[in-house]
Amino acid sequence: VHQGGGSAADAALEAPENEASYPEPSMFGVTPCHGLFVRHVNNLEIHHVTIRGVKPDFRPALALQNVNGVSIERASFVRGQGAPLLVLRQVSDFTLKNSPGLADTRFETATQNSL
Repeated sequence: VHQGGGSAADAALEAPENEASYPEPSMFGVTPCHGLFVRHVNNLEIHHVTIRGVKPDFRPALALQNVNGVSIERASFVRGQGAPLLVLRQVSDFTLKNSPGLADTRFETATQNSL
């Protein structure tokens, strides 16, 4: 559970690349999603997790960028108001299954997809 309250403008933000620094969550400021923002990762597994906010939020729950090998199973996300649940940019080998409110989905490559 997180604070929530993100705007539609926040959903359009591009988190800065800062390769020279240790990736502390606060270094990015507001992120383009209300749950998990994941970038430049191999073999991501998300299982048995629920993501929801206290206040309404206009951002997607999960944003993945440049991720290879994603498995999401038995995950529950609260949809941001007017936003997709998941945003995928340059994602390969993506599998989503057994998650409430979402159809089982498989992508070999997702250049720019939303669920």
